[in-house]
Amino acid sequence: MNKILQSIKELHAENPTASETSMAQKIHHKIKSTDELSNELYQLTDFLPPAANQIQRMWHIKNNIFEIPICKKCGDPVMWSGRRYKIFCSTECQNVYGKSQIGKDWWESLPESEKIDRRKQLKINIENKYGDVKNVSYVPEIIEKRQRTREQNFIASPNGQKILKFLYVNNYEIINYKNDIFTLKCPCCQKEFDCRKTLLLCEAGQFI
Repeated sequence: MNKILQSIKELHAENPTASETSMAQKIHHKIKSTDELSNELYQLTDFLPPAANQIQRMWHIKNNIFEIPICKKCGDPVMWSGRRYKIFCSTECQNVYGKSQIGKDWWESLPESEKIDRRKQLKINIENKYGDVKNVSYVPEIIEKRQRTREQNFIASPNGQKILKFLYVNNYEIINYKNDIFTLKCPCCQKEFDCRKTLLLCEAGQFI
């Protein structure tokens, strides 16, 4: 183990509860104030341009990567973005590669310690907003919002428009729509009744 990693390990042992930002500041100060560590840092990362800052050089030390990462698509070197390297060298390569894969690669590129910190912070944010819940999908307001969005999307869809046209032509009034059930009012007797979306689709001429 080189002296820089040894110093980082010692700092973590001395400050077990320090946040990631606080620890980064301590490491930065330690290296900057120690000529031996500073010289070793520059020697181990001499493949970087002279203008590269300490954060970029430390990224290579902590991740044991001693070359500039390359683009996931074309293999050209990528740029440093402040805290880590970009995944792609250009917008063109990013668009070709695909957004879903970008997210997976970005997560995999994070150091394990940062993944743990992000999971902890997400749990704290959820608890602060919704209380002690197993998953946000169980929160009543989230369930209601999801259902409302689903209903709005259906009404705006071609099938939804066919149903609305069918009901309009037959003078049925929509009282409510929830869980794929329409509550309708008869124009003759004024009674209300429930009707499933699937039945209305068939009645409207969209057989399913």
